[in-house]
Amino acid sequence: MIKFKQCLKKFSDINSSSALCLDVPTRWNSTFLMLQSAFKYQRIFESLHLVDENYKYCPSDEEWERATKICKFLQPFYEITTLISCTSYPTSNLYFFTSLENLEDKVVRNMVGLMMGKFEKYSDEYSVVLAFGAILDPMMKLETLGYCYERIDSLTWEIKLEKVKEKVYMLFSHYFSHGSKLNAQNLKRKDVSSSLINSKPNLFDVSYLL
Repeated sequence: MIKFKQCLKKFSDINSSSALCLDVPTRWNSTFLMLQSAFKYQRIFESLHLVDENYKYCPSDEEWERATKICKFLQPFYEITTLISCTSYPTSNLYFFTSLENLEDKVVRNMVGLMMGKFEKYSDEYSVVLAFGAILDPMMKLETLGYCYERIDSLTWEIKLEKVKEKVYMLFSHYFSHGSKLNAQNLKRKDVSSSLINSKPNLFDVSYLL
């Protein structure tokens, strides 16, 4: 890195505070940021051998071109994961995978295939917790979740949706019964009649919430 900064100072007027960054293998966003930062210093990489005699792996023109394609491919993932909620981006990811499956670059095309396999693995293991978040969002609810599930998997989306719905009812029943017990205890302390306690559960309907 010292040699790189020396080369930067000697051959460029780029602000050195805009540093390179390394990627994290398990995070596609970090790979996008790494490539994006590297493009600013393409000329420096090409001149680095003049300052550092141990530098022997300067990217070729073909590799820079491939890196540009990969960066463009990863950009939608970066933008989506930073701007859109977790419950929304799976179908968008599938769209970007599909739209880039026919890339001419064989290396990038193989990379897309590997990423698609990993994505499908995680999309099959759908998160019930995130599904609850979508259902409880007044702008989404169960209908929107069903739409997203159908886009991801048109064969089993109804089964998945029904399982989530069952879990929502179970969760609601648990919290409702717990709340009813607390209310009953408080009402007993105040010597209120049991008829008021028994009428309490009719105030809420989980079907309306969904």
